[in-house]
Amino acid sequence: MQICVFCAQATSIAAAQCMHCNESFEGAAERKQQRIDQQRQQQLMGLAATGLSALGSAANSPRGRGLLDEVLSDLADSAMGRKK
Repeated sequence: MQICVFCAQATSIAAAQCMHCNESFEGAAERKQQRIDQQRQQQLMGLAATGLSALGSAANSPRGRGLLDEVLSDLADSAMGRKK
C-alpha cells in the first residue's frame, strides 16, 4: 500500500494513481509542494492588498498622514544608520 500525499488515502502499491482522488503518484510530492507554495503566495498577496488598502485609508486623514510621515521618517533614519 502507498499513501497519497493529497488525500492521505491508501492505494495499492501497483497503482499509478490514487484510487480515491486520481492524483498520479509520480511527482506527487513536488506537485503538492507547488500547490502549497502557490497558496502561500496568494495569501501573501491578499495580505499585501489589505495592507495597502489600510495605508490608503490612513493617508486620507490628517492624523493618518502624520503617523505615516513619522513611520517613513523612522525607516529612512534607520536605513541611513541615524539614531533618534
